[in-house]
Formats: sequence, structure tokens, C-alpha cells
Amino acid sequence: MNRILTVLSFGFAALLACASAEACELADFPIRPDVTAAELLGLPGLDAFLRLLDIPETARRALRSPAPAERRMELPASPPAPLDGELSAGAAAVRLDFPESLRGLPLGGTAGRLHPIPEPEFDPHHVAHVLRASRGQRDPVRAKAIVLEASGRRVAWLSVDAVAVTEDVAAAVQDRLRASGTPIDLLLVSATHAHSGPGAFQRSRFLWIATDLPHEGVTTFVVDRLTAAVREAAGRLVPARVGWGSFPVEGLVVNRRGHGGPVATRFDILRVSDARDRPMAALVLGPIHGTLLDERNLLLSADVGGVIERRLEGLLGPSAVAMHVQGAEGDQAPARREGESEEAALERIGSEIARRANDAYRTTQAQTTAGIDWACGQWTPPAAVFRPGLMVSWVPRFVQLPIAGLIDGRGPLVAVRLAGRALAAVPCEPILDVGEQIADAGRDHGLGPALVAGLTGGYMGYVTTPEEYERGGYEAMATLYGPRTSASLVEQVTAQLERLASRRR
Repeated sequence: MNRILTVLSFGFAALLACASAEACELADFPIRPDVTAAELLGLPGLDAFLRLLDIPETARRALRSPAPAERRMELPASPPAPLDGELSAGAAAVRLDFPESLRGLPLGGTAGRLHPIPEPEFDPHHVAHVLRASRGQRDPVRAKAIVLEASGRRVAWLSVDAVAVTEDVAAAVQDRLRASGTPIDLLLVSATHAHSGPGAFQRSRFLWIATDLPHEGVTTFVVDRLTAAVREAAGRLVPARVGWGSFPVEGLVVNRRGHGGPVATRFDILRVSDARDRPMAALVLGPIHGTLLDERNLLLSADVGGVIERRLEGLLGPSAVAMHVQGAEGDQAPARREGESEEAALERIGSEIARRANDAYRTTQAQTTAGIDWACGQWTPPAAVFRPGLMVSWVPRFVQLPIAGLIDGRGPLVAVRLAGRALAAVPCEPILDVGEQIADAGRDHGLGPALVAGLTGGYMGYVTTPEEYERGGYEAMATLYGPRTSASLVEQVTAQLERLASRRR
């Protein structure tokens, strides 16, 4: 029985346990008579389940302690006044070339890479425990950082080629920067959402099925490289100019929900240049899933985001750094043509987005003052529930599993004003309609349409509208806080945008 069936069996056994604590057996997966529903749905039950999968104690301990809620980012207070002084900037990119000591690294992104039990080629010394081990590297996986300084305060935006970054990793980078004597007032940590990026460093009690169990060596290595990117960028600060532009992406993105939903038509770009207006960095902000390489791929890759970055750097010049940050990408995917190979689609879509981004970069007006400001808070969504019937047709829709004890119940929200644009950094994957609601909230408070930076500061799943939640499908099932998830997110993002707007008066 492969691991996918085992996981499904566990889920169904948990359903049965909710009604009875009697012994049951499903597909050769025995449940002890004394196991209660609370144990199955809580941390002890998760540990027992992992023991059944022959997961080593070291890996189980890594998932158990510390709990995600115990490693929080420190969210800074807003500066006394918006930072309108002369701007300096620095940028850097570092590769994540994993050492031989971390061989057998799993690719984080999809449960489709769960490996059978037993897998003949499985090496017990590999990092991978739940997912198939990678078989090599297709293209560079990197961490990229842009640091901006004005009025003596610093903002760092960090992006890594991975499906997600959990808050404990962002907090560890924050701690490491502080310990190294690198002052950063506001740190934003984003994932490009590459589904063939590294796994085994995301500490999450539900995400592990797509990223594998956290491995201390992998986590330490990733945190070291992320910290190095920020420190290197901070060490390159020079007088700079910044400005926002945008460019069309028609024909390159598609709504993957399959019912004619909205499609992103434009991406945004932050231009960063030196005092002589020579390219230093570009931040491309736009919603597009990093899923052109599917679960059959076992080579480490940055997927389409990596192609965008590398091609754009080639157009901007050898010293420029390009980084991609996701927008409201929950239902947005690359527009692959029928019959087109993965390789051809990667090159066509990534290169064309880079070409259009370069055109926008060249025509965007930049300024020497950035007007940086921010307001931070915590998103506290409704209680978490799991409704498998939203995706699995044979499970009744009314079946709900309370999973608040298994997943995080809050995450960081940051509203930022930079070079005349407002944006909301959120630790989740909102669909495009939710992103439009956040954009409207910015307009309503005189900030213009607020941009959305998804998968930033942590990972708390998808965010669909109530209508899309009831429509069902994967994105709905992965909206882990129920039908009011989007209302909760928009309301609490709006509160931070309102704080940001009030500081301009």
C-alpha cells in the first residue's frame, strides 16, 4: 500500500474515530482500541501515525518540538514617521547548493511525490523520509534579497525558491541577523512557490505531506543561506532610486479552477537603480504558480520563477539581481499550451515575462526618496476545520474535522507603503478575487490599489471566497479556516491599511 493510500486511510480512520473509539481496520491500517478522536487529531496521534510509517524518532521529534506557534517573528512597531529621507539600496543573490551531507533532499511542493513502502532504492540515511528523494539539480535554487535604507531605518525583502517558508524559519533568519550585528527594522520573507524547490525545512503539522518532515541540518543550511543573502545585500548599500511600474501578462497566465474564473492581466515591478540610474535590482510581483514541473520531476528547480529571474538578470546586466514574489496566486497558473513540453513551456513563459518586465523596468520613473512606512499585525482566522468532501466526492460535504490543534492559528500581516504604492504581505495563498478585495481596500483608504505579496512571513494555506469555497476543489479544501477565511483576512488586512493611511494625514 503506498503512502497516499495510507494517508487517506488515516483520514478515514479519524472520521470513524470521531464517532467511536472502538477498534477499526481499513485497508490493513489498524487503529488501537484505546485511540480517541482527540489523539488521532492531535499531536500524539500524528506521532503515532508517523511511527506506523517507520519515520525515525529524530524526524518525529523535529516535527513535535518546538511547536510552530512557539517560533514567531518579532513584528516591529511603525516608525515614528514615514521614512522620507534619501534612499540607499543593496541587492544580492546566493545559491542554495546543498552539501553531500544532506544527500537525498526531498523536493517540496506536492504529495504526489510520496514514495511507496518500501521503496527499493530508499536510503535510510537520506534526508527524505516521506517524499521521494531528489535525483539531482535541474537549475539553480537561490535566495535573493533587496535591502532599502532611509532615515536610518532598514527594510529587507527576502525571497527563496521554495514552495513555502514557515514562520519559524523567518523568525530564525531574524534572530540570526540580529546576532550577526546586521540591523534590519522590517524583514519580509517570501517564497516563490516553486513546487520543485527544497523541502525538509518547513516546520508544519499539515504541510509536511508535501514538503517532508523538517530536518535540522537542512533547516540550518537554509537559514544560513537566507541570512547570508540579506547580509550581503546590506553590505552593498549605495545611494539609489526606486519606482513602481507594471506590464501586461495576457496569454501567459490562466485560472486553474477550470470554470472561467478571473485571470491576472498585469504584473507589477519594483525598479531599483543606483544614483546614476544603472540597474541594481528588480522585484517582479505577480501571481503564477510554480507548477510547470509536476510530481514526476525529481530534479531540484526554481521552476518558472527561476526562469523569470535568470532571464531578467541577463537583460538588466550582470550585476543586477531579479527576484520574483507571488501575488494572489491561489488560482493562477502558467498558461501551458496543449501538447507543449514542460521544458518548452518554462522557457517560453518565463522568458516572455522577463522580456515584458525588462521593458517596464526601462520605462519606469524612479525617485531618490522612497517614503517607506509600515503597519504590522497578526492575522487570527476562524477555527481551523478540514472538510475532505470539498474535494473527495465520496465524502459527504457535512463532514468536518476540527484541526485547530494541528495547524497554526495566527500569522503575521504587514502593510507597507513604498515609493507611492501600498502592499499587503500575507502568509497564505489568496485567490485572485481575494486579492482584488484587498486592492479595493487600499483604494477605499486613499492608498490606491493595494498590491498583494502572498506566501510571505509564513504559511497558513489557501484563501478562497465563500462562493469558491462552496464550489469545492483542491483550493477550497486547502482553505483551512472555513468559508469565512477570506472575510477574516480582508478585514484584518484592511485594518493595517487603515493604520497606514492614517499616518499620512
